[in-house]
Formats: sequence, structure tokens, C-alpha cells
Amino acid sequence: MADQPTLPWEAAFRSKYQAGIAHTFILHYSTKDYTAGSTLLPSHLAMMHQNWKYVIFYNRSSGISFTDDQMEKSFMEEQGLTQGDEILQALDGPDPELPRDPAGALPILEQALRGQLSKDDREQSKLTGYCTVIIDFAETLAPNGDISTMSPEDRNAMISFQRWATDPHIQDTGNTVFLLTENITDIHDSIRASGSGIEAIEVPLPTTEDRRQHIEWLQEIRQDKGGLQFGDGMDIELLVKSTAGLKRRHIEDIILRADEANTPVTTELVKDRKDDIIKSEFADVIEILEPEYGFEAIGDLEHVKSFMRNSVIQPLKDGNAKRCPMGVMMTGPPGTGKTILAEATAKESGLNFVNLNMGKILGQYVGASERNLEKAIRCITSLAPTIVFIDEIDQTVQRGGGGDSGVSNRIFKRLLEFMSDTTHRGQIVFLAATNRPDLMDSAMRRAGRFDKSIPFLLPEESGRADIFKVMFRKYGHTIDTDLETAISVAATKTDGYTGAEIEALTIKSYESACDQNVSLAKGLEHALDVLRPTTADIEFMTALALKECNDKDLLPEKYKAMLDNKDKIESDITDNKRTIGRQRREL
Repeated sequence: MADQPTLPWEAAFRSKYQAGIAHTFILHYSTKDYTAGSTLLPSHLAMMHQNWKYVIFYNRSSGISFTDDQMEKSFMEEQGLTQGDEILQALDGPDPELPRDPAGALPILEQALRGQLSKDDREQSKLTGYCTVIIDFAETLAPNGDISTMSPEDRNAMISFQRWATDPHIQDTGNTVFLLTENITDIHDSIRASGSGIEAIEVPLPTTEDRRQHIEWLQEIRQDKGGLQFGDGMDIELLVKSTAGLKRRHIEDIILRADEANTPVTTELVKDRKDDIIKSEFADVIEILEPEYGFEAIGDLEHVKSFMRNSVIQPLKDGNAKRCPMGVMMTGPPGTGKTILAEATAKESGLNFVNLNMGKILGQYVGASERNLEKAIRCITSLAPTIVFIDEIDQTVQRGGGGDSGVSNRIFKRLLEFMSDTTHRGQIVFLAATNRPDLMDSAMRRAGRFDKSIPFLLPEESGRADIFKVMFRKYGHTIDTDLETAISVAATKTDGYTGAEIEALTIKSYESACDQNVSLAKGLEHALDVLRPTTADIEFMTALALKECNDKDLLPEKYKAMLDNKDKIESDITDNKRTIGRQRREL
């Protein structure tokens, strides 16, 4: 093979091939991107095999092709493919043409894979191998799904790939097969199975250095036009950084759009185009949010804000993997600020914020759920550094039961693998919210997936006053002396209220002030008279949150001593369960 700089996926192929582990490979993920300059993956594979006698390309649309006409002519003659050949008989025209459909093309490819260099080839040329077959859009030949619903043609293709991979004669020839696909789960799982003899190798997104080299190459080929034109503080290094998660083709697209508009490349252009690319590719499986409010919109919870600043936001910005947790579990009763705190953390960090909604992942067709999860994982990885939020994780992420052919279990297992991948530490942080951590699978709760568990508890009097003020300001109200006094009184009367219930009081205060034509302070007094807290099972959920906490520094002072008395917490949980059960039976 050609002596050239080796890419990571190429090194993985060479290692497995030379060790005799496999001769058939699935290359997946970033297979439609450039490998360097403007070279696409099939062409790169051809260059890797430029000292082989035949490099054969195939896809369902354009059929069989070669690197040049002379190679095709030589192949046709050597394989005895003439107009009289039964494979070609149905084709019109004076010159034989190779078939496009798999039924006609795959036997020709198999015949080629079983060929070997002749003695003359070895002695009279510098050839190092006979044949490599590069099959693009492999998922269109052996798509994932129930085998009973596959067309005969697809079943034959699937069986052909498996036979080629385990054929000892093809193994002895040293000939290679590459199946290219963007999403590996689109290919039938029998081909991906560990016993298939087919090795899967990921072609990753370009690294920081890859992007730098590509941008420098784009700069070089534009020297006659004055090079790349930057504006708004943009330069090559900032462009390298801001295009994290994009393919080389995407970077080129950004520059071409700037050329077309006759404008320089700016931070805003890169951000807007990156957002469009991510949304267009991943909107069906994941939700990318742009939070409106930061920590200024959250009353109380100062110890949680401090933790998020010091242990999540800054480490993510700095890439400080040693300080950054893999995940943070936020527990406590509804309305205590878990979701808004996650959103505010993302706003404060200025980083990407992804809502992982398992409802978008689970599909109704065979293989759809696994394919959607892999796509979501690719999106999250491409957006790094990023914050991933999973709301009500106790309900949305569960190990599966029976009745779904093991899909739920596979989804659960794959998500666990991704969440515990330590190579993502300092790049991806999972924030999850739950009222019932006791309902979560123990594998999900362990350290290494969620290193920290923060209880969100009912606010104390000073905290409630702070929440009142933040909420009034959030809705555009000025806090005068009368309202300040009314807030102080309200804070003493709202023991047991959650932050959400305090927000409801502020909204009702304005309604009352308008309806009765009184001041906002008077409206607050009326709201206190007519509204009552509605959040149920608060004591039970508070005890669960305290039990789950694994770090005293994550608690307000009032609760730190309670964490030492685990027996009391367990007793409170048991008593509350009995009380809740009795109340529900009475209903």
C-alpha cells in the first residue's frame, strides 16, 4: 500500500489487516467528509491501494467503476467479461457494460475477490496486491431490519458480505472489502455481529489539528485571491476552535458562503452556519436549546450556583478534566429549581446545551431506536464542550423489560457506556433531574456517571425572600419600599413553599393588583390569602434527595448535620411511604 501519513482509522485498518484479523471492514460515521484537502474517502482508499492491480468501486446507483478506463478494460479482459457473457447479455450497445444492480454486480465482485496476482504480475511489476472492493452506501444493499421483510436482492447481498468475510480462499488472496456507511446501525445487525468476521472502524470527525491543517490548506489555495478574509476578531486559530464538531466539508461550506456574499468570515457567520448544520442533521433525535436566563433569574441556591461555576462551567471552558464531573444528579421535590438551574448553567457557560429526550430516541421500527441513539451520541460528541440535560431521568431512562425484543436493554446499555466514557470528561457533562432517585437503576446512579448528587430542598426564609425579589424582577416589576416590606412578611408566611409556588404567588399578586386596582404589595397580601401550595409528598422527596447526596458541601448549612444520620433519613423515607400509601388507599 502507498506510503503516506496515516490517519487514526487507517492505522486501525492496517493493524487488523496485517494481523490477519479481517479482510472485510465497515468504515462508518464521517465517511462523506474529505480525508485531506479535497480528497473523499473512496479516493483516499484508492490511493492507499495504488500499488494494487485493481481498485473497484461499487454503489447501487452508479454500479461498478474503476480508477481509470485502462484498469476497467484490463479487468474486463482478465475476467472474460465480453458481450457474450450471460451477465452482460441483456445490455445493449457495442461495448460491454458492467451491471449496476446487485444481482449482477455482486457475482462479478466476488469473482474479482477470489483472484490473485499472477507470477508475471509479481515479477514484472511493483504490484503488492490484486484487488480491493470499495462499496459505498452499503446500508442500501443490506439495510437493518427484520430479515423476513427484506427483499430477496437485499438478503442475497447480506449473505454475500458474510460469505466474503469468512471465505478462506478470499482470506488467502489478501484482497480487501470496504463497506462504507455514515450510520453503522443502518446496516443489518448480522453483518455488524462480532462473529461475522467483519470489523467495524469509525472514521471520526476531524480533530483540532485536522481542522487547523484543512483551514491552512484552504488559506494556501486561495493565495491568488489574498487568502482567507477574516473579520470581527476572527483568525485561523479562532476558526479552528469555533468549528469544533464540524466536518472539513462544513468548514469549506462556511468559507464558500462568505465568498459568495463577498463578506469576511466572522464569528457570527460561523456560529449561525454551525447551528444550521447541527439542527438540520440532528433535529429529529435531539433538541438543542438556547437558554434565555442565567443565574440572575434564580433566587436562593447560592451554594449550587457556586458549585456549578467552579466545578462545571469553568472546567468545561478550560477543558480541565481533573476538576470536571462526568455528571451531576439534581434531586428534590418538583418546583425547587432543578430544570431552570440546568438551563441557567448552560447560559452562564455560553456553551452548547442539549436536551436528551428519550421520547425522540425510541422509534417504532426495528433498528430505529438504536440508530436514533447513535445519531444523538454523534451530535452530542460533535457539540463538545457541551452540557447534556435529561429531565425526569427516573421515568425516561430505564432498563427494559420484556416485549420489545431487548431494544430497551440495548438502548440503556449503550447510553450507560457513553455516559461513563472517561475520554469525554471535561468535554461533556450530563445534568439530570429527578424527584424520585429511588426509582432509578442503580447502574445509572453510580459514580463515574453521576459523580455528584445535589439535593434541591425547600428554601428557608431568607431564600424565599430572595426568590420573591428575583421573580418580581423577572416579570418586570420594580421593588419599592412597600413591596419590599410585603415580601419580608410573605417570606415568613410561606414556610414549606417551593420556588415554583412562590413564582405562582408573584403572578397572582399582579393579577390581584390589576383586578382590584391596588398596589403590587396589596396584591401580594391577597395572593397569600387565596393561594395554597399544591406540591405533594414534599417530605418524602426531600428525604430521598438527602439520602442520595454524596457530598456535604452540596448542602445548605441547616442540612449538613442531617446527612450524618442515615438511619433517621431511612426512617423518614419509610414513614413517608406508609403515610402516602395510606392516603392513596383512602382516596
